Amino acid sequence: MTTRATPLKPLARRIPRLLVAILASSLSSSVSAQDPPARQVAFFEQYVRPLLLKRCVSCHGPKKREAGLRLDRADGLFRSTDRGAIVKPNKPEESRLIRLIRGDDEDLAMPPAERLSKQEIKILTQWVHQGAIWPGYGNTRPRAPQSDRPLFTAEQKSYWAFQPIARVRPPPLNDRWISSQVDTFIRAGLQNIDLTPASSADAQTRLRRVTFDLTGLPPTAAEINAFTADVTPDAWQRLIDRKLASPAYGEKWGRHWLDVVRFAESAAHDGNNGYLHAWRYRDYVIDAINRDHPYNAFVIEQLAGDLLPQTGDAALDLERLVATGFLQVGPKPVVMRDKRQMLLDIADEQLSTTTIALLGLTVGCARCHDHKFDPIPTADYYSLAGIFTSTHVMHDMAADSMWIEPEVPGPDGEVIRVMAVRDQPQAANLRIHLRGNYRTLGAEAPRRFLQIIAGENHPAIETKASGRLELARWIADQRNPLTARVLVNRLWQRHFGRGIVATADDFGVRGDTPSHPELLDWLAHELVDRDWSMKAVQRILLQSATYQQSASVNNRRAATLDADNRLLWRMPRRRLSAEEIRDSMLFASQMLDRQMGGTLFTSGYSFNRPDVKLSVVDIGDPENYAPFHQPRRSVYLPVIRNQMHPMLALFDTANEHIPVTKRTESIVAPQALFLMNSSFARQAARRLALSTTTLPDARRIREIYLRLLGRVPTRGEQAESQDYVGDYRQALGLGRAAVARAAAPAAVQSYADQVRNTPGLVAYYRLNAMRTIDGQAVTPNALQSTRSPGRVVNGATFGVAGAVLDQPGEVARDTAIELNGVNQRIQVDDVAFLGQAINAITVEYWIKPARVAQQYGVGLDDLAAGKRYWKSGLHPAPVEGREQLVIYHEFFHTGGFRFPQNKEAVVATNQWSHVVFSLGAGARKLFVNGQLVDTFNTTARPTFGGAPLTFGSRADNKEWLAGGIDEVAIYNQVLDEDTIRSHFLAGSGQTLEALHPDLLAWQSFCQAVFCMNGFIFVD
Repeated sequence: MTTRATPLKPLARRIPRLLVAILASSLSSSVSAQDPPARQVAFFEQYVRPLLLKRCVSCHGPKKREAGLRLDRADGLFRSTDRGAIVKPNKPEESRLIRLIRGDDEDLAMPPAERLSKQEIKILTQWVHQGAIWPGYGNTRPRAPQSDRPLFTAEQKSYWAFQPIARVRPPPLNDRWISSQVDTFIRAGLQNIDLTPASSADAQTRLRRVTFDLTGLPPTAAEINAFTADVTPDAWQRLIDRKLASPAYGEKWGRHWLDVVRFAESAAHDGNNGYLHAWRYRDYVIDAINRDHPYNAFVIEQLAGDLLPQTGDAALDLERLVATGFLQVGPKPVVMRDKRQMLLDIADEQLSTTTIALLGLTVGCARCHDHKFDPIPTADYYSLAGIFTSTHVMHDMAADSMWIEPEVPGPDGEVIRVMAVRDQPQAANLRIHLRGNYRTLGAEAPRRFLQIIAGENHPAIETKASGRLELARWIADQRNPLTARVLVNRLWQRHFGRGIVATADDFGVRGDTPSHPELLDWLAHELVDRDWSMKAVQRILLQSATYQQSASVNNRRAATLDADNRLLWRMPRRRLSAEEIRDSMLFASQMLDRQMGGTLFTSGYSFNRPDVKLSVVDIGDPENYAPFHQPRRSVYLPVIRNQMHPMLALFDTANEHIPVTKRTESIVAPQALFLMNSSFARQAARRLALSTTTLPDARRIREIYLRLLGRVPTRGEQAESQDYVGDYRQALGLGRAAVARAAAPAAVQSYADQVRNTPGLVAYYRLNAMRTIDGQAVTPNALQSTRSPGRVVNGATFGVAGAVLDQPGEVARDTAIELNGVNQRIQVDDVAFLGQAINAITVEYWIKPARVAQQYGVGLDDLAAGKRYWKSGLHPAPVEGREQLVIYHEFFHTGGFRFPQNKEAVVATNQWSHVVFSLGAGARKLFVNGQLVDTFNTTARPTFGGAPLTFGSRADNKEWLAGGIDEVAIYNQVLDEDTIRSHFLAGSGQTLEALHPDLLAWQSFCQAVFCMNGFIFVD
């Protein structure tokens, strides 16, 4: 792919092809017979298991077993029937499952209703052909021990990864290109095949590269201008130091670690129970990485922080306990009926994750038999498994089992719950489970470490404790040949696109050999010598000329001799990660909330066992899940197994079920369609356009390029961009005079005009005037001045400063009413207009509370008369450690009372806040100040009856509002997010969204730049 930016003209015709320049790899290449087992496991978890659950288990699962088949478990798939084996590994033609889904027997073709697609058939066929790997299940007996045969062969013992880390001297090269010792290794490798490295990339490219690599965010326009003007010799070093010191560094590199440790906030499997306190572990990781916590201590704390001696520092001791969440945040089959098997499966998952994440070995493959490729006997698996089964993980063995969540004093002294582990009261060794079956036992396996590294028959762990602390210290010991190598290899991979060992999750025999073995060992020693500092190693890497090379190189000879760029004769180009793409769009459009820490997982679950606070997660349609719409950095969004954030999933976020050491970087058409058509992309483009409205066209184009591409446009791009905007304006029929008036207040709709022009409006109470009808004080319905007035009950203070601007561009606000919180409200007795809102309803209002208490905003609620339909108002709730007011919404016949306990739903006292709640189009939604804060799916429709519409209290004189209320509007349809946000911004005066159709031209231009290769790729 060329690195030249895609021209914008004629961009409208070319956008659909911009992101499809690289074809996605075919499924057939994603797993091959030569792939290591870890990849086959990943293939199973990513493709096969979800397919079986989606298409087969409803008829052949735990609740319903047609034809006696159960396809959610391995033992159901691998059994034989009178018509042949269900699945015969490596032999799809002899597997009854494959014959059935292909329809070889038309009378029994499965599934009978909706047949599998060709792609789905291909997935299952390929899985069977490659051996039908099902994690944790084996079809062969373990090799019988032979006393006359040594445990390991000489070849196994001499394998490179198990040798001590060598103390290496960098090659003694004298080359002007070399700027660090890293470069000497790279230059020597290139000289071996007579290649030269690429020249250095320009300043803008290097700035964008290192900023994304270290913070996951783009550089600002100000940073670009400052760095390109800085000609001092240490400018690059100072830039690296600034980025390493940025809090965003921990968010970016914390996300890398969370990939490796399969972090998520639900248990997956049938229950998908919620991990409501997993966020504390995530925050621990981010904080530790920002502090450059020594990696060896980081490892020990996560495996055994609870077993470290108490320090007397409550915060530090709490941090170490929270760190053991590493062992808790993986998938858990908590609804499994066989609880012994459940505990063994949990220990297996912990063991597999630990050894892949920290040692780069697939030890889990030795559960049912000796590892087929690596010198890891089954006995070693059960030696390690005994450590994990001696660890207290689960609180109980109920049908839906709960894990332990200790209640401990928090940072401020309050009692908090944490996901953590403890030791079992009595540690015990395991006996080998023949073929992985705990009912068929072999010899006892003493708790100890891997014999290929620690030595054959090395002393067992004698402690009465689980052995986790001993295991952690063995892994973190500088003499362990794998730990330091594995980490520096991952650091290298993250910066150079490919590890020195390409298979970062597998340093075993089936893995790749190092491209630069001496460099790998030199870096491993540097890590240890620099007190296990990740930042120190990264400084070494980033200061190298190798890292600063250009990616835009046309070297045919090099491409022929080293097509994979294994020797790094140029810098590889990479696609931004899913999180980087989302965060960059928010950042460039000035929408990103930079708050760190805390949880957004405050809705989308219910407690099925309130006694132990065990919850079941159901977020409904992920597209409408309110926490996914929060403008926080993506690392803080909830990670719900099997219900991932749609955009992040589209752009290849980590598989949440297994350790991920290297992500997929697909380039597929749906990604381009998302950037062109999604509401998120439109909103980001609009906000980006709005944030640059004060600039003249030429400077506006330059600013957008700097924010999104990290560089200024070329002269040709500048002209093409101006033509694009001009052509769009012309297509909208905007002449020069109209464009010139675009920012003038007269061209802007007022808040009231926006409301009146919104389709579906059936009632509008501005609450800015009072009149008398038949001796009764009323406030009119602005749509029907003589019908459906609001009766003023016990008076109200009119004329106070209202919520919205009187006219756009002015300082003065319209007026509103204020209620005393004792006996005042507005009551509409004639609600015939609600007859127009029987299929959908949206209610919009502004509120300004004067106190923290349960208070009523707007609704149809008369409890005394038994007529309760819907309402919204204010509810006190603990948010961020103190009681605050959040907005609630309630539809009594569907979903009941709901109030999100997150800061986005909080409203301040004595300040106006904008509230919109709706029911219809398959969902209930609540927006506060332009942001979606709560939603769930429902097919219910609005109801109403004999209750009056009231503002400021229930009709039966409860929940009195003390404060202001303003601009109540009711619609007979569900308002979209863009309309709601436009109303909020126009009313609050923060931004004038409805400026002019000229805004559409600039919004389109911003979306076009989102779709350019230069935005989602880093050179």
